[in-house]
Amino acid sequence: MKISLLGGDPEEFLRNNVKRHRLRSQNHLSKVRGMPCVICGKLPSDPHHLRSVGHPRGAAIKNGDDFTIPLCRSHHEELHIFGSEKLFLDLHGIDALSILAEIKGEYNGED
Repeated sequence: MKISLLGGDPEEFLRNNVKRHRLRSQNHLSKVRGMPCVICGKLPSDPHHLRSVGHPRGAAIKNGDDFTIPLCRSHHEELHIFGSEKLFLDLHGIDALSILAEIKGEYNGED
């Protein structure tokens, strides 16, 4: 299942939304939990903090909550076991930047 982009350029989205501050928002995570898994469409979802895009990372520092995509529990666990986030998402035809842009557009940046 592929979520369509609501408009805009994913690269522009990334340039405009990567800030030094990492968003921490339980409200935003709740909204992502209420979305269907981007792979199979099942509910509920776990918010997966992306590693392949977003803020520059240090050891044990995860991306902000605004860089999360919804994955059902089984796909979330499968991704972590698989290892390569980018390859896993590519194999499932998932464009993480498009999904992030759609989530931001759906909630108008509200956290």
